[in-house]
Amino acid sequence: MPRLADSRGRVLTVIISTAGSCVAYALQSLAYNFPDSGFAWLLSGKIVAGLFGGTFPMLIAYSVELSSPDADLVKYRQTMLITVLMVSPIMLSPIGGGVARYGLNIPFLISAGTAACGLIFVIKNMKDVGVVKKAEETMRKKKHSGEEAAEEGEALKQVEEEEEEEEDPSIGAAIAAKARALEGNPFTDPVFLVLSLGYCCMMCAFGSLVLFYSFTFREESFGVALAPNSTSGVYTEAEILSNQESIAAAVGIIPMTGNVLMFISMTAGYLTVSKRMGDRFCIVVGGVLAGGGLAAMSFATVLWHISLVASFVGTGAGLMFGCMMNLPNVYIMAKYPNQIATSKSVYFQGSTVGQIISAPVMVAVYEADPTLAWYLSGGMMLLSSLCMTLVEVLISSRLKEDQWKARSYQDKLNEQQRREFLETGALPADEFMESLRSDVEGLLDKRHWHLWNGRVQRLVRRAVDNALPAIREYDPREQGRGHLEDLVGLMGKNGMAEDAAEIRRRHGLDVGEHEIGWDAPSGVGGLGGAGVRSKSGNKAGLELTELRRQASV
Repeated sequence: MPRLADSRGRVLTVIISTAGSCVAYALQSLAYNFPDSGFAWLLSGKIVAGLFGGTFPMLIAYSVELSSPDADLVKYRQTMLITVLMVSPIMLSPIGGGVARYGLNIPFLISAGTAACGLIFVIKNMKDVGVVKKAEETMRKKKHSGEEAAEEGEALKQVEEEEEEEEDPSIGAAIAAKARALEGNPFTDPVFLVLSLGYCCMMCAFGSLVLFYSFTFREESFGVALAPNSTSGVYTEAEILSNQESIAAAVGIIPMTGNVLMFISMTAGYLTVSKRMGDRFCIVVGGVLAGGGLAAMSFATVLWHISLVASFVGTGAGLMFGCMMNLPNVYIMAKYPNQIATSKSVYFQGSTVGQIISAPVMVAVYEADPTLAWYLSGGMMLLSSLCMTLVEVLISSRLKEDQWKARSYQDKLNEQQRREFLETGALPADEFMESLRSDVEGLLDKRHWHLWNGRVQRLVRRAVDNALPAIREYDPREQGRGHLEDLVGLMGKNGMAEDAAEIRRRHGLDVGEHEIGWDAPSGVGGLGGAGVRSKSGNKAGLELTELRRQASV
């Protein structure tokens, strides 16, 4: 699903995923109505849910794209999303247990209905990021020009109509495929692999936590499960049912302090602490609190012990969860801007693997030695914290300032610039400079420019310097209008009328061949003009101009 989202767009994929989830919940609800084949229905629903899963990484990618380049907004929105993901099942599980008393299929039917409502909401309201960004730009331009600002809905509709008229889907798909190929494969990136291991360890610890609670509350010292009334020591069916209900209620209520503190720690706590102390502090402190708390559960003998220790576990886990979600954002935007959903799915798959193996492995350890199981759970959290620390170090080392400056230009472009880079068939800047250097050497040698002479070297340098005039700097306050006008003027003087017309059309420039005091020979195309400013035209300048024309072709 994430790969489909990166290639075909977020909206279509979220619609497919939500519809599949709705069908999956409906299939699972049929297990109650057909007891003879109930397991088959349940398994079928689980398989469908797995096939159409992966919605969350796509929503995270969508949120990141909508919020960029505002780093604080990205962090805030992503923290809210992960908070809803982690807290909702914990907070709603007691409600689900209560509803299930009226029918085990009711929770599945409610989930299917919720997915259906979500599907309607997505179809009606979710728009592709490009459409939203263009609509915002349209409203901003109208406001800046003094025109009556369009309503958000009207702007979105206008942009969608323009997209339908102008956009060729095959071209967009080809551009996206080329962009992804340039970025590489995120599934082999060591940052994501270590992050995936960290998620796996964390979910191993937390995936078995509810089971551990239910096993622990069976002990008589906690007063949740009552001893059998009969002298034979055998539970009656009614007593078994009563104990199961009591244990289920205790599992939902007793750790509630930890759940509430995790919610607070994951939102206000993480956003505040990370801003002041940094992500590494959140990772280390969160790992120690959560891991130490899980290990300390083995010493609990009464209910309030569980509730107290759960508060430390929740606080630490909240700090870790918030950090784990936001830590790779900068790295993903820098390395894989066209594969955001796919990149995030790599480490979310680690989370899925952790959930799968947690139940059989951790339960087997608990049945052999409950104390060892709690220690192992705490150790998993500490190992997850160690993985996150390593990820933070890897990301920092890979995005050092000197390495960042050395990266080719196309890695630093925004979405629109990157699209134009691909549409115009541009070479990466470093490759273009290497190609230009090779062409210059060949042409100078072919045309008898002997570079062993210092005067000739100075002449060549002067000719190149004069051939490329200074143009106005790109000013974002005016959307680079002056800079673009100068480029259009140069293109018009160098036989690139079609390119100049395209820039005028795209950026709404009402100019022809803009004059900047640059004397270019008529009919000569290329990147520059005459090397020497004279009416007759200097031979060296003309040859270098021709050289640049060939290089541009």
